[in-house]
Amino acid sequence: MSMSGNKTRKVSTPHDLIFHTDGDDVDYPIYILPDFSVVLKRRPSEFVANFYLAKNEDLVKTQNVDEIKQKISELGLQLPNDIDLDMVIEAYKNITNKPPDRYVLTRFTYEVYQGNNYIGDAVSYALYIFSVDTPFSGQKGERHKAWGVAFSWKERMVAKYPAVGQFTYVKGEEGRRGRAWARIQTKIPITTPEFEELFYTALGLQPKPQKEEKLELTEEEKEKLLPMWLRRVYLVIFTLPSEWIKAKYEWKSNDKEITMTRTQLREMYKALGCFRSRFLQYLASVAVKTQIGWILVDYNDRIKQELAEYMRECEDLLKKLKIDDYPVKPIRIVEIYLPKDVVEALIDEYIKEYKAKMEQVVEKLKEIMKSKEELREIVRKQAQRHSKVTPEFLEDIEKLEKEEKKLSRNLKNITKRLEVAEKLMKTLRLHEDKTMPPLISERVKALLQTL
Repeated sequence: MSMSGNKTRKVSTPHDLIFHTDGDDVDYPIYILPDFSVVLKRRPSEFVANFYLAKNEDLVKTQNVDEIKQKISELGLQLPNDIDLDMVIEAYKNITNKPPDRYVLTRFTYEVYQGNNYIGDAVSYALYIFSVDTPFSGQKGERHKAWGVAFSWKERMVAKYPAVGQFTYVKGEEGRRGRAWARIQTKIPITTPEFEELFYTALGLQPKPQKEEKLELTEEEKEKLLPMWLRRVYLVIFTLPSEWIKAKYEWKSNDKEITMTRTQLREMYKALGCFRSRFLQYLASVAVKTQIGWILVDYNDRIKQELAEYMRECEDLLKKLKIDDYPVKPIRIVEIYLPKDVVEALIDEYIKEYKAKMEQVVEKLKEIMKSKEELREIVRKQAQRHSKVTPEFLEDIEKLEKEEKKLSRNLKNITKRLEVAEKLMKTLRLHEDKTMPPLISERVKALLQTL
């Protein structure tokens, strides 16, 4: 059951027609009347065009949005100018408190008639995005509440995210004993040049002129337009308060040397040091430290938000410690373009450095485990022969176990850093041997030729 209101359905663009196509059915006509209103499945007395839905194929059904993005890229499709998938996902999270439940990419094949005259076939696409079921869905006697929440979601989507809301409607099923399953669903229409041409021809309309500033490229297309020797990277720029802020310094000198003594409050030193350590540990999980700064592996809203939260935590900590003269600067993520060889050399140096550290830690662990086993063998022999053990041997074993745990933690951190660096290197080389898909866009091709 679909509930999108009783408004008269009219078309003025190819997007309108795709949106009003009933994707749950196939092999039926869609008539356009002289006032551009739509009649599905029954022949009216007068009409100007007939878009007969000959095929309806689901190309991808998935819960993984990356599969949808990959298929859209493979087909060279473009979403409407004011919509991108990340924006839709963010809208769903904000309205329903959860990301979309699943996605379906469908291909429609139309036979197009102007009046009764056949003028050609064309395909278009629709991307269906489903929310989770509303609260109260499936509960006995709660059908009104289930539908009520769904309509509330839709109203908020239309008001808060109009670009998404214009293609969003309520969908669900009625059950027995007062049960209902309700949700919202977004159907994003995706046109093709062939479909647009037949649409405007059949209706005798002129295509709406496109604004020049609407040349919008996906991140993948931007990568393809770069010269092969350039790579785009994102640098994280930040400053952190030192754990020695507000410390007192004392210098003593003689003819041979200078001695400096720093004195800091224990609470301030521990609090700032702990925060600094946690922040750098997080940063090492999403970025690689190089000579030019920290380079992010991925740049997305989640990372941007998490970095901002650390800065807010820093401000709160300074207030708590009554440090009011340290200016906390926002974290900045700067997009820069560097020669491919330079970036790869920086990452390669990082990988070699941490592989060398890993080898050192592994060797040290082997030595400790060997020494520990030798001491345990001595302890076992002592216990068998004398029924008692030299305490110093037990203390040495305990020290070795502590050192082993410390080294194991260090090895785990080194392994994670290497995984992050290798992922970044893979990302930098991802588009190296790929060519532009043939259907990306005539405008993108023209821009590529200009460049």
